[in-house]
Amino acid sequence: MSLRIRYIILIVLLHTVITVLMYELFQDDKWIFLFGELMILISLYVSFKLLRTILQPFRLIKSGKDTMLEEDFTIKFNPTGTKEMDDLIVVYNSMIERLRKEKTRTEEQSYFLEDLIENSPLGMLILDYEKEIVIANRQAKQFLESDELLGLRIDEISSPLALAISEMASFEEKVIAIDGLRKYKCKVHQLVHKGFPRQFVMIEEMTGELLQAEKQAYGKVIRMMSHEVNNSMGAVNSILESVKEYGFPEEEESELEKYLGIAIERNKDLGRFTNNFAEFIRLPQPLLSKIDINQLLNKQVDYMNLSAQKRMIAFDIRTFPEPIIISADKIQLEQVISNILKNAIESIDSDGMIRVTTKPEKPQLTIADNGAGISEDVAEHIFSPFFSTKPTGQGIGLMLIRDILNNHKAEYRLYTDDDGWTKFEIGF
Repeated sequence: MSLRIRYIILIVLLHTVITVLMYELFQDDKWIFLFGELMILISLYVSFKLLRTILQPFRLIKSGKDTMLEEDFTIKFNPTGTKEMDDLIVVYNSMIERLRKEKTRTEEQSYFLEDLIENSPLGMLILDYEKEIVIANRQAKQFLESDELLGLRIDEISSPLALAISEMASFEEKVIAIDGLRKYKCKVHQLVHKGFPRQFVMIEEMTGELLQAEKQAYGKVIRMMSHEVNNSMGAVNSILESVKEYGFPEEEESELEKYLGIAIERNKDLGRFTNNFAEFIRLPQPLLSKIDINQLLNKQVDYMNLSAQKRMIAFDIRTFPEPIIISADKIQLEQVISNILKNAIESIDSDGMIRVTTKPEKPQLTIADNGAGISEDVAEHIFSPFFSTKPTGQGIGLMLIRDILNNHKAEYRLYTDDDGWTKFEIGF
């Protein structure tokens, strides 16, 4: 029962008793009885007026409670003229104003942090107490190749990067390599929130920085090597040519001429070898023009067809029937496709197939072969500088492909699928 009801019952009972007593005592003297009844009515009025005054602070408290529950901190109360009540109103209005300012500051800070997280170049994942993702920014969705991350555990995401992160412990930090090309620096941190540990993950892509650092490092070495070899080789060739020109004793002429020819040819091979490295370092920026992927592919397949036929390798062409136009450097892209087809042919001993596919969506081209495939160990280093599985390989081909495609802002992937086919996928 509320205080108001109890007070009303008390006042009504009290005044009823007084009325009955007045009637019993002064029923013979009607003037005194009427005066007494008037006093009782005045007393009732004053009692209810007093009740309203007493209950006013409680109404204020109730209104304040409702306001706080609704988080509406804009409602304030006007003074009533009652000192005690006005003092309470001043305290309430001051508290509401402080809460309003704090709420505004907190919301602004929250919006700022949300915007900062969403637009950060780092991928960020924040997990709840059950290790389910509650916040994932745009970069994290891009790195993990999924737009639907909320509510999932990291080990439930179908991404090689997510699988590697799920195996990391709290406070662990490491660099994760994906497809032998993309590298990510991942950190798993933990904090205590409301007495329970919560994890958050930060993902930083390092691919571009590492590629640039690699190129600067080996570029200097290659330029120095090329300079020294070419200088020495030029002088040696000059001497050899002079000796060859002025002749030898007749009895030794044919034998010495043979060996000098071999030495000169070997020097030229060495020159070509160092020039290959030097040309790779001087790779120019692409000169973009409109080209048809299908036409470019068919042209390169025609060039490589003779080499494929010698190994009894067939081409399966599945290009899109309509032209697929992209902006690219025609010469550089021809180099890329030629190198990929050459690698595909060399990976097949004999009697194999190379499948060439194009799709207009994105657009995309895929060159697949059913050759030896790529092992997991090799896949980790496939685009590393000067890495090659060929006995006489220089490791330049895939580096050149990597740099050309990066300059074209293309997405690419080289892997062996579960069906045994090795695929080089390129998306523009």
